[in-house]
Amino acid sequence: FFSPGKKSHNTFKYFDEKKVATYSGAFTPPTTREELSFDEFLLRFRSDRSKARYYFQQSLNSSVGKEIAADFVSFNWAWEMGRQKEWDWGPLTSNLLLIGQAGNVTPCHYDEQQNLFCQLRGTKQFLLFGPEHFPNLYPFPVHHPHDRQSQVDLDAAPDLEKFPRFAAVRGSGLEAVLGPGDILYIPM
Repeated sequence: FFSPGKKSHNTFKYFDEKKVATYSGAFTPPTTREELSFDEFLLRFRSDRSKARYYFQQSLNSSVGKEIAADFVSFNWAWEMGRQKEWDWGPLTSNLLLIGQAGNVTPCHYDEQQNLFCQLRGTKQFLLFGPEHFPNLYPFPVHHPHDRQSQVDLDAAPDLEKFPRFAAVRGSGLEAVLGPGDILYIPM
């Protein structure tokens, strides 16, 4: 589970803990990370009345509960394997269960693999940009702990003096809102 630091609001800006140790610049982690069992997370998630925000990330396996594991196993894997072969996605590398509170925001980022995002409950809004906008989103350098994330805060008023090429991105994103049962394919 991650909870945002004191200066954050509802944005969960990921960081690579291994890169923190080797990064030569100043870096203060924006969130705190805590190892909890799934049951411990649910108890805290449901009972915490503080202003802490929670975001859960775990490999999808039997430790998350019988019902979730059963849902995962019953996914239409023939469909996924068909897309995998047809679109040359390569091997399945991971399955993650992600749980966030209403209002949690994930910063603009890219992943290094194909993604199928399946929404189980509630809704999630995505803002997707084409690869031609990669340099206009000012990704952190690969050696930075925030590797693969944009330096531009899309949740605030972007600083066009600091990030002038971001002006070319405005209005070009595609919005997708997923509800329960929806699946979004996100290319790498």
